[in-house]
Amino acid sequence: MSTPTISEAHLLLTAMRSAGYRVRLNPVGDLSVGPAAMISDFERAIIADHRDNLLKILQGERNASEMLAALRIECADFDARPKMYRGKRLVTETGLAIGVTQADIDAMDRKNGEIA
Repeated sequence: MSTPTISEAHLLLTAMRSAGYRVRLNPVGDLSVGPAAMISDFERAIIADHRDNLLKILQGERNASEMLAALRIECADFDARPKMYRGKRLVTETGLAIGVTQADIDAMDRKNGEIA
């Protein structure tokens, strides 16, 4: 048998999840596949052959999930309103809005850049 590739592990992971298996890292970072009653001895052997690559994929998923969660926390206080629009100041120097609502900003293009 040849050495399993990461691509094969991706295919296996997708197929297992589509078939209803839960494939994830447990809290200590080891591979967890379930429900155990669904897994045949043949499938256990295939999982064992691909274990290292499955762990790499799942760790990458966990890292991406943690990164997205951190970004959501960092961006929670971010004010996405533009400070200027077509040369007009929408926010004071201290960051306070100058009575401009999102509806005003959305309407600007319809009124040639003029705040209603």
